[in-house]
Amino acid sequence: MKDEHFSSMEIMEVDHGIEGIENGSRKHSIMAVECVFEGDEAPSSWRDSLTVRGLFASVILGTLFSFIVMNFNLTTGYVPSLNVGAGLLGFFFTKTWMKVSAKLGFKQRPFTRQENTVMQTCIVAASGVALSGGLASNMFAKSRMVASQTGEDHDPANIKSPNMGWMIAFLFAVSFIGVILAEPLRKIMIIDHKLIYPSATATAHIINGFHMPQKAKLIKKQVSTLIKCFSFSFVWSFFKWFYSSGDDCGFESFPTFGLQAYENRFYFDFSATYVGVGMICPYIITISLLVGSILSWGIMWPLITRKKGIWYSEELSDNNLSGLQGYKVFIGISMILGDGLFYFTLILIKAIRDFSKEYRKKNSSHVVSVTDGQEPSLSNVGQSETERLFLTDRVSKKYALIGYIVLTAISAITVPLIIPELKWYHVLVLCMIAPVLIFSNAYGCGLTDWSLATTYGRLTIFAFSLWVGMGDGGVIAGLASGGIMTSIVYLSTDLMQNFKTAYLTHTSPRSVLISEAIGIGLGCLISPCVFWIFYRAIPNEHSYPNQYINPIMFRSIALIGVKGLSSLPQYCLVLCIAFFFASIFVCGLKEIAKHYNMKIYGWMPSMMAMAIPFFIGPYFAIDMCVGSVLKVLWKKNNKGEEAESFITAVASGLICVDGLWKLPYSILALFKVNPPICMKFLSRSTNVKVDRFLEESLKMHQDKHDIESEGFNRKLERNQSELLEKDVALRDPLLQGRSDTSSQTAIIGANVCTIESLDYEVAENDVFKEDWRARNKVQCSYYQAFIVFAGCNLILATASAAICAYIAPAAAGSGIPEVKSYLNGVDAYSILAPSTLFVKIIGSIGGVSAGFVLGKEGPMVHTGACIASLLGQGGSRKYHLTWTWLRYFKNDRDRRDLITCGAAAGVAAAFRAPLGGVLFALEEAASWWRSALLWRTFFTTAVAAVVLRALIGYCRSGKCGLFGEGGLIMFDVSSAITGYSAKDVIVVIVLGIIGGIFGSLYNHLLDKILRKYSVINERGPPFKILLTMAISLLTSCCSYGFPWLGKCTPCPPGLKKDECPTIGRSGNFKRFQCPPGHYNDIASLFLNTNDDAIRNLFSAGTQNEFYMSTLFLFFLCVYCLGLITYGIAVPSGLFIPVILAGSVYGRIVGTLFAPVSDLDAGLFSLLGAASFLGGTMRMTVSVCIILLELTNDLLMLPLVMVVLLISKTVADYFNKGIYDQIVKMKGLPYMDAHPEPYLRNLAAKDVVSAELVSFAGIEKVGNIVHALWTTGHNGFPVVDEPPLANATELCGLVLRSHLLVLLKGKRFSRQRVETGKDFLRRFGAQDFAKAGSGKGLKLEDLDINNEEMEMFLDLHPITNTSPYTVVETMSLAKAAMLFREMGLRHLLVVPKSHGMSPVVGILTRHDFMPEHILRLFPHVKPNK
Repeated sequence: MKDEHFSSMEIMEVDHGIEGIENGSRKHSIMAVECVFEGDEAPSSWRDSLTVRGLFASVILGTLFSFIVMNFNLTTGYVPSLNVGAGLLGFFFTKTWMKVSAKLGFKQRPFTRQENTVMQTCIVAASGVALSGGLASNMFAKSRMVASQTGEDHDPANIKSPNMGWMIAFLFAVSFIGVILAEPLRKIMIIDHKLIYPSATATAHIINGFHMPQKAKLIKKQVSTLIKCFSFSFVWSFFKWFYSSGDDCGFESFPTFGLQAYENRFYFDFSATYVGVGMICPYIITISLLVGSILSWGIMWPLITRKKGIWYSEELSDNNLSGLQGYKVFIGISMILGDGLFYFTLILIKAIRDFSKEYRKKNSSHVVSVTDGQEPSLSNVGQSETERLFLTDRVSKKYALIGYIVLTAISAITVPLIIPELKWYHVLVLCMIAPVLIFSNAYGCGLTDWSLATTYGRLTIFAFSLWVGMGDGGVIAGLASGGIMTSIVYLSTDLMQNFKTAYLTHTSPRSVLISEAIGIGLGCLISPCVFWIFYRAIPNEHSYPNQYINPIMFRSIALIGVKGLSSLPQYCLVLCIAFFFASIFVCGLKEIAKHYNMKIYGWMPSMMAMAIPFFIGPYFAIDMCVGSVLKVLWKKNNKGEEAESFITAVASGLICVDGLWKLPYSILALFKVNPPICMKFLSRSTNVKVDRFLEESLKMHQDKHDIESEGFNRKLERNQSELLEKDVALRDPLLQGRSDTSSQTAIIGANVCTIESLDYEVAENDVFKEDWRARNKVQCSYYQAFIVFAGCNLILATASAAICAYIAPAAAGSGIPEVKSYLNGVDAYSILAPSTLFVKIIGSIGGVSAGFVLGKEGPMVHTGACIASLLGQGGSRKYHLTWTWLRYFKNDRDRRDLITCGAAAGVAAAFRAPLGGVLFALEEAASWWRSALLWRTFFTTAVAAVVLRALIGYCRSGKCGLFGEGGLIMFDVSSAITGYSAKDVIVVIVLGIIGGIFGSLYNHLLDKILRKYSVINERGPPFKILLTMAISLLTSCCSYGFPWLGKCTPCPPGLKKDECPTIGRSGNFKRFQCPPGHYNDIASLFLNTNDDAIRNLFSAGTQNEFYMSTLFLFFLCVYCLGLITYGIAVPSGLFIPVILAGSVYGRIVGTLFAPVSDLDAGLFSLLGAASFLGGTMRMTVSVCIILLELTNDLLMLPLVMVVLLISKTVADYFNKGIYDQIVKMKGLPYMDAHPEPYLRNLAAKDVVSAELVSFAGIEKVGNIVHALWTTGHNGFPVVDEPPLANATELCGLVLRSHLLVLLKGKRFSRQRVETGKDFLRRFGAQDFAKAGSGKGLKLEDLDINNEEMEMFLDLHPITNTSPYTVVETMSLAKAAMLFREMGLRHLLVVPKSHGMSPVVGILTRHDFMPEHILRLFPHVKPNK
């Protein structure tokens, strides 16, 4: 269904007339479809139909269709039904989404017809706002640009310039009233009265057909046809634009029927859009348009033009409403009003009659249907189930009434604030009238498929303009009131249509209602942006496109209301009255012919269709005729249902792309990119004159060339004397003597003057040669500069990669995943070794200096952890760095606490954010936390901040290079105004959602890239170095090459010379190749350090510093380079690349929404960085505090919190955080804080699979050595048996390392006796302290002979007599939580009952891993 003028009404009429047979077959096919889906169950929940992919498709396709609707609404005001195209494109988009997602490894739920219905609802609702909101009609008509076309642009009281802010606010204030009013009516209209709603029924038929297996082949052909037409139409649109440089240029001005006909707008303009419209419109519509074109532009306007000077003044322009334009507009309006008023009265009479009939028969058991005599649109099979589903999710009338009152109150308060000419009582009156019109319109639409929303809007414009009056802004008030009424009535009827579609596709009405609300919300944001693109593409009112007639018509209706009928030209009112009654008369004849089934009914024209060419012109009607002819020829050669299906696909492709072309067209216009060629068509006589003119011009040019040649010969004769002045010429060539040898004359104005030819010939003298040599030197210097630039980067990158690949491979990457795993209980090889520390520091310096898109923050966290680990193991004996007092920290707990403090200190030093470091350790790094650790990390970061502050103070004099720039606040944005309103919050929410999607995509792509890199890195260190060199060269090419694409922009006024441009130091404005006083915005981002680039983007008050193209280019480069850089053999962090990409993204959003939001672009950069960090890292509290400490802007705290929470929530839907993914990729057995749900169904004893090896309290040495050789266990249970105990009991747990110390000391006994205190005199606590990396005892170090093997060893002194134990029946999920939160390595499982072995088994980290559990229980589903 579409509201515009005539489409739906006339389609319905033709179905009953000429195409009645097709209509009958369509109804039978609908019943067949319902039978196919008879056995389908309804969705388990209305939420199942609302999906993220559906929302994403709605945004994309809603934007596309908004361009189409906006283009139609600006020109003809007629928008064809796009429901079929929306359903087809939605189906194609989702299927493509599913295929791509499947290839990328994402699991996808099946695509159902219910989801397709909800998606189609959202798309049509989003694009419908472009029509119902009146952006291209009511709102545009308020502007000075349209007022200048009607000749009254001097009255400021009746002019309101379009602005993104007030347009969005106005749409949100009025667009939801119709939705809440339509909800209570759906049972009455669809269940009780069984209204047909033909367009909705046809849409349901198409959606059902998409999901029928037997139609899969046909759908595939339709999609292929649509794509072909889509591509052809887009190429054709570009081809037409290429030849349209100037007025009346290109194929759109092709004089098909001659120049005289072209002057009266009779020509074929090669518009694919209207050809497509003609293919889907009934023939009678095309015929009506052609008849109206001939009547108006072929007969009436030429005759009225002859009366110029008699009926209207000769001095008036053609666009003045008091002249010829008045006849065109007001006669057309009168026909539209006559047609609309007739059918409004007819529908109202039918509604009253049907309700009276139902009231009289209300006691009858038979439910009266208004479709008596017609075939029902829903099959009787399963009808009760359909009705049950349809009536399940209802909003009570009480809540609907409350919602209506609340929305009315909101509109009455907000609309007068936006449009002061419209008072609160005006809005109340509109909202009080609206329910009556909604009911009438929804009822009539169900009968005839025709909505009168725009007719109601035009009548409202006239009435309220008359009410308010000219002096009080009546034009503005009338246009605004018409927009409110159109929006309420149109959207309510549109929702009722969607309810009918949902009824026929077994879709939950609640999901449709929510989808409609989401679509309207999206439309309120998308439509103003789309309109703004069209609006900004018009330079000024003098360049107003002639085809944009619809806004002029709407303003003309308002002018009639405020000025009265006396302002019309002579006899215009008489003609308007005549055509008004003629329209009513013809409509009456049509209804009579229809009632008596006369054959002539199918050939009677539509008066509303005839009226449109009156003020637009015949050209689009001719295009539609071409489309109709193509449709006839296609049907003649192709029979059956497939022919109609392919016509729809072809038409949708032609319509969609021509509207989509407006986007690149508008962007080209905004960037002042004009078509290169103007193709014009001239008459024969004019062409002869042009040829003669060109011949004379060519002859004059040849004469000038001969004179210049003669002068050149004379110069050669004087060459000898000129050589004598060579020295002077070389010193000052511009001061050489010159003589005027030209003899040409030209008439300038009324004076005859001599002119001098410009000498374009290059004189290859010594001066030229010397100058060319200098130019070559300059050119060579740029190449040399690139070689030096890329060479330095390559040397630094190669050196960093070499030491990393050969000395400490564990130093590559961020290091945060390794530190996080260690604090979780995983001690991987050499991740905290001194060699790793050394390479991490040197390699990080080299990597950052090499210009890679990477950060130092991750490596600094790893560096802090390595230093802490070195201290925790007592230093390094290998490097002769040992301290005796550090022996007290040689245990796992203290070492873990030290490493946690080291990680926090690394963050504090990297970001100059001590509190952020504490929270980072708490939120991301540490798996086990206690209160003592809190103050320890706080103390550590405080010391780091104090030391850092002291170093910054020392380096302020410039002794340390760029270190210390910005003080402790790296990116100070506190100078920006941080006040924000509700509309800013909406933009921020959208920013967070998209940022979360980009963040999850970043994680997914990085996962794929790292897996590819692992294949390369496994081939050895040389390949690691080669990969690093390749990435270094690519980064250098991008950093040095892209700035050459930048424009030289004058420095902003008010800056000092050393501030703009900045040369040889950090700054916002880089000069690069620009002249003095100018800067290159691309170089300001690419040829800066990463920190400086972020500082430039965060800077306040720099909204116009960067071009939009620069931001898009830099975002694409940083996003991609950040992905491919991480994973090479260089220490690299992820924080800075993510912040950099997010800040560019935020500034792009801030620039796009600058007309709507009051926030500074620098603040948007901050919020964009927060959204990317939330989407990739999945940290909230720590990132929030880090950003606040970085930027010194506490007032932004609420918005940063909102962005982080939204982006994290959205990204969590797709995948895990980046560090979690890297941990999993490295194969580290990391234990999550939240156990998998399926662990609740398993007990501890279920996963104890390894054979239990235990020792007695006093064990034979041979048994111990044999167990150590044959197993890799790190802990062994110790069990005492009689006579050492009264019964068999668990004594404790002994560690492998402690056993090796005892065996090395050889304190054996020949008898099975306890050693007691004698043990303490032979060993000290330091002997059993945890050894450093690779320094512990190994089994090979032992030297035990056969005699000693038969001796005994008392294990009681080294046995942990209080190990953690769990009963065998404990849930595995609880055991996992205990294991992780207590930081355990072994967890003993004991039996539930007595009389069994005191130990069932030992749980280690391996036993909790999903791979181990799923191997034991293959039937377990991981997602359950």
